[in-house]
Amino acid sequence: MQFMNTLPIFWKTSYGFTEAQIGALTTLNGLIIVSMEMPMTYLIERKLTKLAIIGIGTIFYGIAYFTLSGLSYWALTPILFMIFLTIGEMLCMPFCIGLYG
Repeated sequence: MQFMNTLPIFWKTSYGFTEAQIGALTTLNGLIIVSMEMPMTYLIERKLTKLAIIGIGTIFYGIAYFTLSGLSYWALTPILFMIFLTIGEMLCMPFCIGLYG
């Protein structure tokens, strides 16, 4: 995904983040996925179609990238970005694999 290639460069040049800080942000992604993906998937798949869930996840991806354009230099923007991106990932990935894989 793009965020693994270009966002560390963006965070380093725009925010002056160190490699440790960038690593902490990507660790946040992993921690949220490990703690929430299975319960969230279990609850949401009973209420919505796979295609609707993928659509909602795509909206979260859009919100994540919008935060970078609209709130670029606010201190919490990278954290908000990672939270929205992770929610989008948790909604899209399992259901895309199940739908098309």
